[in-house]
Amino acid sequence: MLGLSLSGAVQRAKRARYRTFKAAGSGHGSEQSQGRAAGSRSKGGPGKACAASAASASLSATAAQEESDDDAAAATARPQETGTALSCVLKVYCTSVRPNFAQPWQMKRQQESTSSGFILRDEQIFPARGIIILTNAHSVAHSVTVRVRKHGSPVKHVAKVLHIGHECDVAVLVVEDPAFYDDLPEPLQLGHTARLQDPVTVVGYPTGGDNLSVTVGVVSRVDVQAYSHSSERFLTLQIDAAINAGVPAGRCVGIAFETLDDAENIGYLIPAAVVARFLDDLRSHGEYTRWCSLGFSWQPVESPALRSHLKLGEGRSGVYVGEVYPTGAASGVLREGDVVLRLGGQPIADDGTVPFEPAAEVRGGASCRSQRVSFDALLLRHFVGDSIAAHVLRGGAERQVRLPLGCHHPLVPLHLHEERPSYVVCGGAVFTALSQPYLQHEWGKAWERRAPVSLVVLLSQLLGHECVRGYDSALLANSMVRALNGVPILCLAQLAQLVRACRQRSLRFDLEESRVLVLDTAQARGAEAEILQQHNIPEPVLINERDAALLR
Repeated sequence: MLGLSLSGAVQRAKRARYRTFKAAGSGHGSEQSQGRAAGSRSKGGPGKACAASAASASLSATAAQEESDDDAAAATARPQETGTALSCVLKVYCTSVRPNFAQPWQMKRQQESTSSGFILRDEQIFPARGIIILTNAHSVAHSVTVRVRKHGSPVKHVAKVLHIGHECDVAVLVVEDPAFYDDLPEPLQLGHTARLQDPVTVVGYPTGGDNLSVTVGVVSRVDVQAYSHSSERFLTLQIDAAINAGVPAGRCVGIAFETLDDAENIGYLIPAAVVARFLDDLRSHGEYTRWCSLGFSWQPVESPALRSHLKLGEGRSGVYVGEVYPTGAASGVLREGDVVLRLGGQPIADDGTVPFEPAAEVRGGASCRSQRVSFDALLLRHFVGDSIAAHVLRGGAERQVRLPLGCHHPLVPLHLHEERPSYVVCGGAVFTALSQPYLQHEWGKAWERRAPVSLVVLLSQLLGHECVRGYDSALLANSMVRALNGVPILCLAQLAQLVRACRQRSLRFDLEESRVLVLDTAQARGAEAEILQQHNIPEPVLINERDAALLR
């Protein structure tokens, strides 16, 4: 359920291996939200914080996606009248179509879902009208049509997705219909990131009814966690909805978007700081440039034996650098075995945490200086292409470096948001690139335990045709392709090039476990049109932008 939360709380970070979160009321998040958090705690980085509201308690409007057979997002309280604030919350109707990873030239059956959104004023992002609608990215992913309905109105207006940030689970919708702006209330404003024990009110359209729902809670935790829609790590707020009813006035401090399975009255919000950073990216660059990451995995250095081995000594702390991702921005700057002591001038504790808003005061008198979050949160004010100063311990000697900040592009993507899966059809053999959605489709929710671990480019299936007569499809399906005519296969785009450029009589595909698939080159090319027609395949090769970039 997408929630606009004026005293916001973000989603709870999911370590996908151990926990499964359900996008609150989401109509189409199940296939994507089982993803594992990329095996590293180095990912993520929230965005630029917005100005804090003077009010200690801020109103929160929930934009939660709803599906008829999904669980309710949170406990509900008696709706209270909050004036124009509640009128800024809209119901979002989405029709979506997702790719079929088993037959990548086809799409799945269309689905319909509802969620919530809220209006903000922003003349830079949408100069034509100066009004934008924020909702969850998972609410409008793979959308075909999107419509919005104002509070108290029976009319649905056509909207379009102007920008979508899948990592942070936020999307911008706009409406061009002039009638939509008739009697439109004053838009909401983003407030500060809520503090511990701040009361919040979540407003939206969750599962269980068609009218507006109001839930009251309190901020119970601030942390850096993995968002289930993207498995990326960002600042999150947890709320407990079981508190006294009442709707205080205030600004929007976040977007509610997840609940925790098998737990009552626990919801998670995207803080206003993350939302503001997403909007700042759009204003500064004119488009969504994605979130930056450090590009390495890390572990704490709390063990005295490990500290001694690394020659940390007294008075120094930090995190141990494990794998430096070859496709990450830190490749060539950091090395395995380094210790990152400071980042952006901020000392990192041995457990990988840094202070969070040290000047803030928690309601009830406790100082917020005791509140600490993962050092991933230091990327909050940075964009792709920036660099950040780091103090690194290497071989017992401390040095200063500049870490470039870029996007991490894993060889096996966790998600294919808004992209068609790549494939190559050759003589009845269908090849595709490995992705987590494909693994989930073939091996189900237990894919981590059941699927092979060494797949990159694989033979997906054998279509019925004379070209592949005599081969056991069940034996060869889902086998990794190691080489084509002796050339090692590195990516699907390379395989497509080799197939088209082949001048040999045979196409020999070397598969895992020393299995082999040999096709007659002339026969495979001559049968291409017939195979495409028989199986209603529009084109023999489709390489999406991500896979094409691997070849470059």
